[in-house]
Amino acid sequence: MSHRHRVLFLLKKRHCYGYDQDYDHSHGYFSSGLYWSARFAQRMLHEHGYDSRLVEVVDGNDIDREVTHFHPSLVILEALWVTPAKLAENVYLHPLVKWVVRLHSETPFLALEGIAVDWIKSYWKIPNVLVSPNSPRLQRDLEAIRVSTLGLPVPTPLLPTFYPLGEIYPHAGNANQEELSVACPGAIRPFKNHLTQAIAAMRYAQGQGLRLNFYVNKSRSEQGGDNVYKNLVSLFDGTPHKLIGLPWMERENFLTFLRGMDLGMQVSFTETFNIVAADMVKVQLPIVVSPQIHWSSHHSQADPTDSEGITDAIARAVDNPYLQYLNERGLRRAGDVSRRRWLEELHQILA
Repeated sequence: MSHRHRVLFLLKKRHCYGYDQDYDHSHGYFSSGLYWSARFAQRMLHEHGYDSRLVEVVDGNDIDREVTHFHPSLVILEALWVTPAKLAENVYLHPLVKWVVRLHSETPFLALEGIAVDWIKSYWKIPNVLVSPNSPRLQRDLEAIRVSTLGLPVPTPLLPTFYPLGEIYPHAGNANQEELSVACPGAIRPFKNHLTQAIAAMRYAQGQGLRLNFYVNKSRSEQGGDNVYKNLVSLFDGTPHKLIGLPWMERENFLTFLRGMDLGMQVSFTETFNIVAADMVKVQLPIVVSPQIHWSSHHSQADPTDSEGITDAIARAVDNPYLQYLNERGLRRAGDVSRRRWLEELHQILA
């Protein structure tokens, strides 16, 4: 691949709701999982000969400036943040550029965004614009919507999350043998299923005669997450166990934090990949997840509606190096598949 193709990733900045005090956040924004999904893909394309760049912007009014400055062949807009009217305006201004709106959620999560289907259908009507899911299930759903709406199939390039596992960090664990430290990070929202996971972790800790420290990201709540957090507080109230709120951390600090945990949990209702769970594998932290995290071993998975089943999965995960090996292997394979898919899809888009 020569350097003749230039790929510009555009991501809307996200405001901090609370952050790691060891990092300079004077700019007032944090690096989310969405940011790292885009960054990992951008770096991978650069390694394969594309001149690629990731730029965070305040809103759609910044698009023209960044495209004019970089002169890309392809612009990838990460997630639903550009109005169809603003995108159509920029397509008119840059008629030789191809555009992809890349989606990062499954259909149930998109259903919570009131503009999702309307905007997607509007994007399809704009020349040189493609809508790209990052999961096969959403790809099939988009194709069904397109056929039902216009009676025609539509190219829906699949651009899945790419995670460069790279070097594995050694796991340290919690030094206090009387405690079980469990990380359940991520924005607090109903689909993340924090309450059921906390109940399961509490049941396991009590069965082992341990005090539970259950860590969540208190500072970022979305889509009814405030009610979830209130219930978490009530669950721990009057017990010997602790609910501990975390700030939003930058990546290296977050990996260091994970290394000191005993267990990581991401038993959520809907996911397309889950970078947090991948980070847990990177530091050899035992994990319990849901079947939504496709690259994970089924031995690490539990039904998100069954707290007892999640407790059983915790018992399987703790002190089980073989499960770590299986999850690491699955994650590396997913990375290889994603890399190939990106290169194939971009070859078609830019042909």
